[in-house]
Parts: sequence; structure tokens; C-alpha cells
Amino acid sequence: MFRFIAIIFLVFCFTGCSQNIQNEKFEEFFSHFIIDKSFELSRTKFPLSSYRYEYWVDEKGNEESATIRTEVKKSVVASQLSLSEYISKNGLSSELPDGDALDSVKKVRVFKQSTDWLIEYHFERTNGQWFLVATHDYSL
Repeated sequence: MFRFIAIIFLVFCFTGCSQNIQNEKFEEFFSHFIIDKSFELSRTKFPLSSYRYEYWVDEKGNEESATIRTEVKKSVVASQLSLSEYISKNGLSSELPDGDALDSVKKVRVFKQSTDWLIEYHFERTNGQWFLVATHDYSL
């Protein structure tokens, strides 16, 4: 009986180990992600962590800042424009990261020239596939 279990275990290990996970190319993933809303939703980890940075001067003239974290539900993201529509509607530009094909984290900057409008989209690779895991809004 032990021998049978050991053989089954070895077969399972070899078939599992022989599966070759292909790492998705970020540029190809992102070009699909920004135009296809259903693909975007399938490749976003919910609740999505969204960070907004607030800056102000208090009554004594001291500079203050705070980070506000919000968890965004899938239904909220589903009701918004696709990223390409959002960029186009607001006259924004996007900047894809440089880096190694083996990187497991990427940040895409979406911004408007000559303004303080800047949002970073943070992506992580899991099992060879890219997922949006957080947004950081640095706009004032």
C-alpha cells in the first residue's frame, strides 16, 4: 500500500512540476487591460486598495500631510470608465515602466503634463499573470 501511495505521489509531483508557467509580458497585458473592462475586472484584486495623499497648511503655517486608504469594491470599478476612456476623456498620458522581464511588480504612471495630476497603478505578477493591486493618487 505504501508503495502505491508513493508512486501516485511521484506521478503527481512530476506532472505538476512539468507544467511550464509562462510569464505574461506586461506591455501586452496592459494594452488589453486598459481597453477591455471585463478583463480589467478579472485582473484586479478586490477590494482594491486606493491611497490618496492630502497636503495642507495648518492655522500656524505648518505643512501637514496624511495618507487616506480606501478599499474600492468591484461594483464601483465596474461602473467607471475603462482606463483608456478615462485617459482620453481627461487628456492624460500614461508612462509604462522600464524594467526587466522578470520583474514581479510594475507601476504605471497616469498624469497630465504641467499639472499636479498623477495617479500610479500598481501591478503584481502572480503565477505568471499580472493583476492590479493598488492605486496611489498624488494629485493635489
